[in-house]
Amino acid sequence: MKKTIFLAVLLLVLSGCQSTTPQYYYGSYERNVYAFFRGDMAALNEQIAELESDIARAEANQLSPAPGMYAHLGYLHLLQGDQTTGFSYFEQEKQLFPESQHYINFLMVNAQGE
Repeated sequence: MKKTIFLAVLLLVLSGCQSTTPQYYYGSYERNVYAFFRGDMAALNEQIAELESDIARAEANQLSPAPGMYAHLGYLHLLQGDQTTGFSYFEQEKQLFPESQHYINFLMVNAQGE
């Protein structure tokens, strides 16, 4: 009887150890944001390539990219003068995270100089 109770408790404890998949995929996003705010502007191309690679990896693994990832990528493209690509990433951010719509619209208006 004690063995049965012990095994039941052990199975119950071990069943709680299963990990869950993360809700969002961050990849190098946090490191890229840190490098950007640190002032590492020389590496914009590298940051863009890493973020685009992270987004492709997230989609391949059927995970959602982290909130802000598309917006940051769009902003990096704007800094390089590519407004079309930058705005398309802003639109993707708004589609994935509708709660960011007002802020993204604000960024887009400021980028257009209106």
